[in-house]
Amino acid sequence: MNVKMIVLIATAMVIAGGLTAIYVFPAVWTYKDAKERGLNAAFWTIEVILINILGGFLCLGFIAYLIARTLISKIRCPKCNKPCDVKSVYCPSCGEVIQKDEVRKYSKKHNKLLIGIAAGAVIMIVGMGMMFGALRNSTSHKPNVSIGKMEKCWDDVWTIKAKISNETSSKSFDVDEDEPGQLLLSGSSEEGNVFVHVICDEASQSYALTSDDEIIKVDLSDFASKKVELILICDDVKGLHFKADWSNQ
Repeated sequence: MNVKMIVLIATAMVIAGGLTAIYVFPAVWTYKDAKERGLNAAFWTIEVILINILGGFLCLGFIAYLIARTLISKIRCPKCNKPCDVKSVYCPSCGEVIQKDEVRKYSKKHNKLLIGIAAGAVIMIVGMGMMFGALRNSTSHKPNVSIGKMEKCWDDVWTIKAKISNETSSKSFDVDEDEPGQLLLSGSSEEGNVFVHVICDEASQSYALTSDDEIIKVDLSDFASKKVELILICDDVKGLHFKADWSNQ
């Protein structure tokens, strides 16, 4: 198992935890909170689940419930356990005095879960970023493109110039049996790396091109009466100059 696979598995686990925090915890918390406040727990739980699903990671259903509960908020009487308005001084059912400590205790108990849900949302976002980053790195490749490219091939001479290139180019030619001659290669770049492969059947030779003044000579006598393929590979190249000459002059 390679490192990328391990990262993807770990990220999937993080995302699963984040999804649980974003979708499951709010529903469970809403049910318990609404029930303790004397609200319609089933209605508000379904509202949170449906709107959260439609709203994605924004938890819009949960936010809607938090807003609504501030308008119709209730707590349980410590004596008879009947719902009371948080602003009530006395319980309307038994007349018990509602202490401010009870209100603060109630709020503090539920704020912990709110913090947990927020943390889960953050974990979810980070996990998604890690997963997309890993997937991008595992599947990304450099585009086979060139900018400002000028390519010519005439009289057995192949030249390429480009401002920017990540392109792989190829050209084939037949070796003259009567005059094998030489293949002359030259090329350079202001930035990046340029390589050329000379391939004939199973034989292959590779060269790095670093200077226009340096001429690489490839003896074509070994390739008599055969087709030769040239493959030019540019790796993040800027200011490309390349020339291949098999004219035997």
